[in-house]
Amino acid sequence: MLECDEHDAQMQNRDLQGANFCLGHGDQHDELQPHPIQKFRRKGIHIVRISARDEHAVAVDSNGFVYTWRKGYCGALGHGDEIDNITPELLTSLKNQLVVQVCVRKRKTFVLVNSGSMYGFGSMGFGSLGFLDRRVSDKVLKPRILDTLRAHHVSQISTGLYHTMVITSRGHIFGFGDNERAQLGHDTLTSCLEPTQIFIKHTYEDVENT
Repeated sequence: MLECDEHDAQMQNRDLQGANFCLGHGDQHDELQPHPIQKFRRKGIHIVRISARDEHAVAVDSNGFVYTWRKGYCGALGHGDEIDNITPELLTSLKNQLVVQVCVRKRKTFVLVNSGSMYGFGSMGFGSLGFLDRRVSDKVLKPRILDTLRAHHVSQISTGLYHTMVITSRGHIFGFGDNERAQLGHDTLTSCLEPTQIFIKHTYEDVENT
């Protein structure tokens, strides 16, 4: 399982509070022990990937279908609106795609499909969704492909509160969003709307140790 999924799955097990319908059971009851989400169980849906944060959650089943629930702020659930879902809902706009990873942070979601294409939706704050038209709108309500990365086969996504990093199948690293603290690996930019490649500088000592 990818790093982002492992971390979020651990968080899901530790956070068993039902406030804001965060557990996907359709109620706000706390669960003292892990409890199956009945909507998945009744339909025989086998979940293989999950990513969850404080406001919403996204899961992928064994067929590569995506389900989202909790807060719909800024379109973070991807259904074309900002309505909350108290139980997991199928993201129908991606039914023709085989999803291999999901990664969420506050009010934004990324989806990676097996072709290496990357979709984003939710808040466009600080440019961390990677779309160049951020100034036209501050939100994306449905999954939208990142055209700026079409030429690359993305293999993994990790997103922070205001910035995002991806790695390609060739080992190239791209970052976009806020760079106030040089979190994108560039020391001359304060922010980056377009995914920009990060080059790792090797020192003489690094070469000697290889």
